[in-house]
Amino acid sequence: MIPIDPLLKRLAGLPGMEAGRKRLVVVLGQLGDFDSIEYAQALVAAMPELQAAGIQLLAIGIGDDDSADRFCAFTGFPRSC
Repeated sequence: MIPIDPLLKRLAGLPGMEAGRKRLVVVLGQLGDFDSIEYAQALVAAMPELQAAGIQLLAIGIGDDDSADRFCAFTGFPRSC
């Protein structure tokens, strides 16, 4: 089992991810693979409901800054998330 405390401490340092906030952290595989693209598109469609519920979204994926830029441009997923 992976200890959760280091992850929670790291998240708490990110804007909108502070302790006590509702947050959804999604761990993706390689940015640009079919599953990651499909999942991101589904999250984009659900974003109004997540925002209405006060849930902050953060996605973590494998790739560099250029990959993230292309991924977000293609899927519509906000780069800030």
